[in-house]
Amino acid sequence: MKVTYDVGSSETAYQSGVLVWQYNPQKDRSLSPKLQSSWEGPYEVVKKINDVIYRIQNANGGKPNVVHFNRLAPFAGDNAGTQDKEVATLIENLYTKFKMYIRKFESPDTTENRQPLLSQLERINDFLAKRGTRFLTGDTMSCFDCELMPRLQHIRIGAKAFRKFDIPTKFTALWRYMANMYELEAFIQSCPADQDIISHIKNQLGLRTTARIELETPVYTTAIPVLAAES
Repeated sequence: MKVTYDVGSSETAYQSGVLVWQYNPQKDRSLSPKLQSSWEGPYEVVKKINDVIYRIQNANGGKPNVVHFNRLAPFAGDNAGTQDKEVATLIENLYTKFKMYIRKFESPDTTENRQPLLSQLERINDFLAKRGTRFLTGDTMSCFDCELMPRLQHIRIGAKAFRKFDIPTKFTALWRYMANMYELEAFIQSCPADQDIISHIKNQLGLRTTARIELETPVYTTAIPVLAAES
C-alpha cells in the first residue's frame, strides 16, 4: 500500500481515531535536530489533551506517547496525492550550499562564493511567488515546511554571524513565507535562540568567532525587514 501525508488537507486539529504521521528526527551528530526530517507512521490519535498536545499510538500497537501537534501531519493512503517532487527537489541541498558558503568565511566574500546559495534562495522565492500559497504545498503546513523553515532560520542567523550576509529583501515571496511561519506558535516554540544556532554551526563546522555568545541573553530573531514587509 502506498502511503503519504495529505498535502491537500486543511486539518488544523486532529480528532481521536484519525491516523497521522509523526515527525521523529534521526539522531545524527553531524546535524542539528532542528534540521533533520523523518516522518513515521501511521499513528492513531488516542486523545486530544489540549489545543496543541496529543496522545498517539502506533497503529500496529505499542505504548502511547504524547507529542506536540507541530510534530504531526495528516496521514493518507492510496487515494492521496503523491508527494510534491518539485518541492522536494527545490529545497534539497540548500543547507549544504549554505555550509559551503560559510566555510569560506575567512576569505573575501565574493559573488562567486555566495552565488550558489543566492541562486537557490532565488529559486525558492520564485517558486513561492508562482504558487501564491502561504506554505510550500498549499495554505496548510506540510513536512516540507518542517524541513525548509529551520534551514532558512539557520541561514538567516548563521550567514549573518559568519559572513555578514542577509537574505535579500527583494526576495519578497520568501520573506512573506518566513513571516507566515513566524506566525505559527509551533515554530516559535521549537525555534532555537540565535546564540544556539551560531554555536551549533560553529561547533559543527569548526569555525571561529570572537563573540562570547554563551554569556549573552538569548535572542530570537523573527522580525521581517521593512522593505520586504512593504512589498
